[in-house]
Amino acid sequence: HVLSGFYEGLVTHEPYSEPDRLVPSLAAKMPTITEDGLTYTFQLKQGVRFHDDPCFPDGKGREMTAHDFVYTFKRLADPKTAATNFSFFEGRIKGLDAWRERCIDTNASDYTAPIAGLRAVDKYTFELVLTTPFVRLLDNLIHPASFVVPHEAVAHYGMDFIHHPVGTGAFVLEEYNPQGNRIVLRKNPTYREKRFPKVTNPKYKHVAAYAGRQVPLIDKLVYHILKEATPRWLQFRQGKLDFVLLRGLPQAHQAMDEKGQLKPELQQQGVQLFQAMPITVSMLVLNNSKPPFRDNVWLRRAMSLAFDRATYIKRLSAGSAIPAQSMLPPHLPAAAQDYVSPYSKFDVEEAKRLLAKAGYPEGKGLPVMTVDVPVGSGKQTEFAFIQQCMARIGIKLQSNPLFFPKLLERVYTNNSLVCTMGWVADCADGADFYDSLYGGYIGNYNPSFYDNARFNTLFEKAGKTMDAAKRYAIYQKMYKLVAEDVPVVFFSHAQERAFHHSWVKNFIETGYSRDLEQYFDIDVAEKMRQQKKLQQHKQS
Repeated sequence: HVLSGFYEGLVTHEPYSEPDRLVPSLAAKMPTITEDGLTYTFQLKQGVRFHDDPCFPDGKGREMTAHDFVYTFKRLADPKTAATNFSFFEGRIKGLDAWRERCIDTNASDYTAPIAGLRAVDKYTFELVLTTPFVRLLDNLIHPASFVVPHEAVAHYGMDFIHHPVGTGAFVLEEYNPQGNRIVLRKNPTYREKRFPKVTNPKYKHVAAYAGRQVPLIDKLVYHILKEATPRWLQFRQGKLDFVLLRGLPQAHQAMDEKGQLKPELQQQGVQLFQAMPITVSMLVLNNSKPPFRDNVWLRRAMSLAFDRATYIKRLSAGSAIPAQSMLPPHLPAAAQDYVSPYSKFDVEEAKRLLAKAGYPEGKGLPVMTVDVPVGSGKQTEFAFIQQCMARIGIKLQSNPLFFPKLLERVYTNNSLVCTMGWVADCADGADFYDSLYGGYIGNYNPSFYDNARFNTLFEKAGKTMDAAKRYAIYQKMYKLVAEDVPVVFFSHAQERAFHHSWVKNFIETGYSRDLEQYFDIDVAEKMRQQKKLQQHKQS
């Protein structure tokens, strides 16, 4: 999220649009794509400059060119970089994997060697050639892994490059203080001409007056790294934070009524609630490669029927979520919008019947199962609710609290039997949710070790289907297949929500767009008035 202030890619999400769509960023226009879906040609914006930085002669940032994108993709593939997100493009770009293998074999990275799939046609034309059609290429290009970097900065800073971001973005780094838990960005004084978009979405008509203004609108952006939820909430209530995201903030439930609306007290203090369509799923991940879940769909279905989604949403989401039918939130194009899963209902008696059919009547024969649970606000409360649901049909669970990196390590090394986890959309159509169930991604993106031959075939076919309508028809078959095979127990899709003070103008949060702060504005006079009121309220 922070990197998106410094760096940019070829394309980005259009702000304030629903449904979301991709628009050019450093590209002058969307690419031309050959009929076979293999060659993408990008015309770049001219006059875009990298940040002024000591890595350049006289400290003046030079102009970005197509050669910088060739370098960026090589660096992503370079084994010495050890970029975990090379997998986004692994096997996709013609000649890139072979170049990577030569680097490994020779223990040397030759950045002068040509690669057939990466070509600077001229100073402002970048050509990218795929090995096979890959319809989600553009969605992957919005990820920080493909943000353009200058070779001068990498050479100048070496291993310390991560602490010296040099990009083309709207902000530059002013302060990085890990001990003080602060990251401070300030407006890039040499930022290119970029205007606030003309917004036609009626939901955001209040931002229309900003159309045409140069961005970023704010001079400084300060991130406070507050790991605990209580300090985040208190600092927001005192007006020390302009906004706070609700994900992982248990105090949010105290601030909402049963209908998921902001309580009057907070409204009177100028607090505003932002809500967007859900782009997440919460779930209980079952390891499909191990007993008792391997080849036992009846056990998985029984557990899904035993889970009380309505109560879960009321207690843990302040009513602002929808029950999950399958992997994706139903409004996304890759989902089957009108489908209702036969295993998403709460039916204890049917769950007991299926548990017996699975070979474990009343849970007999099942050992106590350990659930890996991330350490964090509300996670033990969530586990206690899951435990209670499963106990109704005789399934016994115990928790194993782990810090999230350790939990992921256990999951992806196949040492976890059950865990709680969530998935967040990386792209507007939501098809990236299916990555987590694809058999080819086991040990990487597939935490449930699900390996269904029919699902895998549909996944691979969809990835090569350029026609959007035909592709979505394939995705919707996958949606129903997953709902009925129950590789994981799907809980709910929570709305993306945030609290912000009334002095923050143009606020928006989508969960997958990471460069939105450049469109925010602050009414300084209103901020001072409201902060004074908040201080008086605190004293009283």
